[in-house]
Amino acid sequence: MLAVGLEVGSILGVILSAGFVYVELGRFATPQVPKTRFDESKAIVAYIVGLFVGIPLALVWIFFEVAVASGGWVSAILDVVLLVAAGEIAQTVMLRSHYFGFTAAGPFYALALRAGIGGLLTIGTVAQYLGGRTTALGSVLAVVQSLALVAIQVTAGLRGLLPVPTASSVIRQRVAGFFLQVVLYGLTALGGFYGTTYGVAGAVLAILGAAYLYWDARPTVLAPPRPKGPAPGGAPSSSRYERLPSSSDKRKRSD
Repeated sequence: MLAVGLEVGSILGVILSAGFVYVELGRFATPQVPKTRFDESKAIVAYIVGLFVGIPLALVWIFFEVAVASGGWVSAILDVVLLVAAGEIAQTVMLRSHYFGFTAAGPFYALALRAGIGGLLTIGTVAQYLGGRTTALGSVLAVVQSLALVAIQVTAGLRGLLPVPTASSVIRQRVAGFFLQVVLYGLTALGGFYGTTYGVAGAVLAILGAAYLYWDARPTVLAPPRPKGPAPGGAPSSSRYERLPSSSDKRKRSD
């Protein structure tokens, strides 16, 4: 049964993660845009790197779920901290490498990396579920948890690249992002402690929370790079990314 769980988890993880990369990154590649915003071969490499990084992290996720289910909160905290920290470190190291470089295309490679990690985390969830007694609601929980894991990873990768004006703001952003990931992972793992019904509800909340945070950061991080030189008004730009106009900005201009 373990082999079946690993096979099903692999298929589901690849469908969810590769599907995200194809749909989301595809919005910024030709023919959807006049010129592709990133190197497609590097995006594929980043995704594969994410799959390899996700192998040990899938074990950490299993340990976290087991700790939550058994009420071992100290172990659960250590596991989730390791899970979050490993993803952040992997993204930072990759984007600062000579191959990828710290360029305006970095967010796309970060998303590919994070999607790969999330896809591998689903293997742990599905394999653990299929290793026990299966039910219809339990199958729903495994799928919803898998969606949540991919959503949490890509959201964390995107929000970690939000432009900030000062070094102290960077620290606050990292701490806030770290805390948000811990909360979302905790919601995703609720089923082990409170039961399948609450587990589905927790995972759905995690998906909704991650989706909101992702779409909140998306216009800023994935906006076209600001042209070199001073920003309008003579003030220098403090970000590599140009913020897309919000609805309030449009109303002000129309007034």
